[in-house]
Amino acid sequence: MKREHGLTEDVIKAREDEEREQVDFYLFKVKEFEQIRKDPTSTFQQGLEASKEILLLNPEYYTAWNYRKQKLMENLSKVGTIEFAKAEFAFSVEGIKINPKSYPSWHHRKWLIENIFAPKGSELYTKFDYSYELKLCSKLLDLDSRNCNFS
Repeated sequence: MKREHGLTEDVIKAREDEEREQVDFYLFKVKEFEQIRKDPTSTFQQGLEASKEILLLNPEYYTAWNYRKQKLMENLSKVGTIEFAKAEFAFSVEGIKINPKSYPSWHHRKWLIENIFAPKGSELYTKFDYSYELKLCSKLLDLDSRNCNFS
């Protein structure tokens, strides 16, 4: 028997099962992240990995981005600042690739620029590539046909 758009009941059921599995997996990862976030004995690396997993599934999860900010500020002096900051900056692009209009991903990126790269006296101040940032913004604006074009 066929239903909507010519799909059989079996195909629809298989899709529903797959979606249910994805939702269950996401909820499991959220629970795992929340346990690590609330556990005072969790390590910096555990927190970053758990938040990374959840953000790659859903870059709209503000709590995970804010957790990363908190942990970055707490541990910045313990990690190799330049390499680590660049890796975190690159990670923010992953959220933007998943959803170019993800406000939390863009806000995290902005926070990194303002708090890690841009402060005068920061060892990263002169190493930030503003031209790359402008190219990325331009590329993403060009990809969205709903943005105004004043050429």
